[in-house]
Amino acid sequence: MNEQVALIDGVKFLIGNVGSVFTIGGETFGLILFDQNGHYQKYISNSSCAAGTGAFLDQQAERLGFSGSAKLSRLADQFEGDPPKIATRCAVFAKTDLIHCQQQGYSIEAISAGLCKELVHNITDTLVKGIELLESVAVVGGVSKNKKVIQYVSEIIGRPITIPEHAELAGAIGCALMAQKAQHSDGLRPSECFTALLKKQIREKHYFFPPLKSEKSVFPNFNEHSYYISHHVEVDLYDLPHLPGRIPVFMGIDIGSTSTKAIVMNAQKDDQNILLGLYTRTMGQPINATQALLRVLREIEEKYRIQFDFWGVGTTGSGRKFIQKVVNADMAIDEITAN
Repeated sequence: MNEQVALIDGVKFLIGNVGSVFTIGGETFGLILFDQNGHYQKYISNSSCAAGTGAFLDQQAERLGFSGSAKLSRLADQFEGDPPKIATRCAVFAKTDLIHCQQQGYSIEAISAGLCKELVHNITDTLVKGIELLESVAVVGGVSKNKKVIQYVSEIIGRPITIPEHAELAGAIGCALMAQKAQHSDGLRPSECFTALLKKQIREKHYFFPPLKSEKSVFPNFNEHSYYISHHVEVDLYDLPHLPGRIPVFMGIDIGSTSTKAIVMNAQKDDQNILLGLYTRTMGQPINATQALLRVLREIEEKYRIQFDFWGVGTTGSGRKFIQKVVNADMAIDEITAN
């Protein structure tokens, strides 16, 4: 079945005649326009890019450490006021903007609302410019369940929005109605239509090449150091001293938009070995990520009865300036210089 035809049948079944229909799904968004008599006029859609779709919100929700975009939607709905601007036309730029918003002190609710608002701007800029929207205006698709997105759509187009019951299933409902019509016109029994879809196939995998082997390369032994996970932080212990006491060290923290890393090295001139390395996910919350690293450092001090005496601390990455102030680091260095 043609997707647009199925959507039209589904929407008309759910709410009757409508003037304009936004469809905002997981991978696509579009606008179906009707004329004054309720007849189909044309369909406008986005490109193959995920920006402006539900998949984009899922992506950003994961970066913020949420279980899904449903939580992002709930948090956004709690925010009132002007949210921060986030580049939603590109997932890469959005990832960078998330960490910058955290640096500027925006709450997670404000950031969630900002993602929703800029997503709507992307949708309306793509679909509505130069277009006359006839009332009533409906929104269907999975993203229609996001109340903040619907609020911003209504504000930007200046029209009230109708959300039909089961809006996320409008296309499937229309498709079922079309199948019902086809059944009656063709005289087919339901069992014949359904069982035709259930063809059992058994396929064996055939491999044309033998498994890869390492014959000309020598890989390092990754078992020469201690590795474990604590507080969602991956810990690599390389060269910790065996005797208790104070250890002069330098520490570098790399606060990226995706992950936060730290390295601790001996500060003595005759022994500047790397003592340990730490790694965790930033998830849009650089303070929490840095706190987790420092919490693990405290655990290591207690376990090995040592005390790190920090002679110098530096920060780098997209969150370097923010975290420099938080931990009172000596310097913040851009990634190019640090590399």
